[in-house]
Amino acid sequence: MLSWARKRQIMYLGTILLIVLAILAGLYFYYKPLPTCFDGKKNQDELGVDCGGSCSKACSSQIVPLTTWWTRVFPTTPGNYDVAALVENQNSHFGVGKISYGIRLLDKNNVLLTERTGETFFNPQEKFVIYEANISTGSQVPATAFLYFFNSSPWQRVTFVPPTLTIGTKDYTNSPQPRLSAKVKNETLNLLRGTKFVAILSDENGNAFAASQTVLDTLAGNESKDLNFTWPTTFPTGPAVTDIYPKLNTFDGGTE
Repeated sequence: MLSWARKRQIMYLGTILLIVLAILAGLYFYYKPLPTCFDGKKNQDELGVDCGGSCSKACSSQIVPLTTWWTRVFPTTPGNYDVAALVENQNSHFGVGKISYGIRLLDKNNVLLTERTGETFFNPQEKFVIYEANISTGSQVPATAFLYFFNSSPWQRVTFVPPTLTIGTKDYTNSPQPRLSAKVKNETLNLLRGTKFVAILSDENGNAFAASQTVLDTLAGNESKDLNFTWPTTFPTGPAVTDIYPKLNTFDGGTE
């Protein structure tokens, strides 16, 4: 049986131990790094490791894959072709600031003739055109084109609101040179820089048969400017449908 003196020693030691543990716990929680979206751990309200929740990076489970509606090859001059692909990002709140793509031109036997690579971006809930001009195949004739994506930066939650661009009445003439004209208005107060516009000409069945691109270096708030698209040779018939797709990189300071 323990003596009263021994019990008192044990009580003192226990008290001291509790005080030390409390101090150590306080130091741990004081100096413990706060959870972040870059700590390689699933914490906070994250849906995955450093993604989802309050993190700007999106988890793969949140993303609807991109849809490529069509990819077309358009002859321009002998041995040279334009390629356009209509792509849609159906995600309402997520986009990609930088992604690489490749376009492969194949002959009728699916033999690779040539390939071109480039970079683009995807704004949320955007339907846009990837356009490459004057791809040379020499004497070989491409039958189809294939678009693929690789080397993407992470999908990000986007909080900005893409600027509203209004495209007015379009005027097309087929002679002496095919030309499509329209007027675009910047409905915001922001200065827009480097806005690309791709025009697609389609027949009565909705099949695209020509594409052209123009770029406006600047478009001030509430400003209107003319858009003009041209082609080197006339077409057998005019288009039944004319579409113009704007593309502005809001990830890269395209607005001020």
